[in-house]
Amino acid sequence: MAKQIGPNWLVGIHGGLCWYKMDGQYYVRKLSAIHYFKKAKRYKGTMDSADRLSKASKIASVIYGALPKHWKKYWMFRAFTGEAALLMKYEKTAGKHWNFHGSDMLRSLTPAS
Repeated sequence: MAKQIGPNWLVGIHGGLCWYKMDGQYYVRKLSAIHYFKKAKRYKGTMDSADRLSKASKIASVIYGALPKHWKKYWMFRAFTGEAALLMKYEKTAGKHWNFHGSDMLRSLTPAS
């Protein structure tokens, strides 16, 4: 990160650089590769998988949290996450979607019609 000098301060993204203000000082840094990655069409599948895994982790968290304490093992959480991700992947290709209602996901998990 480098400090901006001069009377003209920039904030935003220009020419592959990120110009910003932090704690009253103005800085510039090279734009992160993630900005290009998220917009590139060639990585759309990767981004879809990451989104699916994020949602699967939230589902697994609810299921894992509902288990009695003496049953809980970390490998179960990973297994629940994997199963939820696969279910979403294959259900999406079959044209089915799931609705999640409210905070009690376990009781309200219903196939969308």
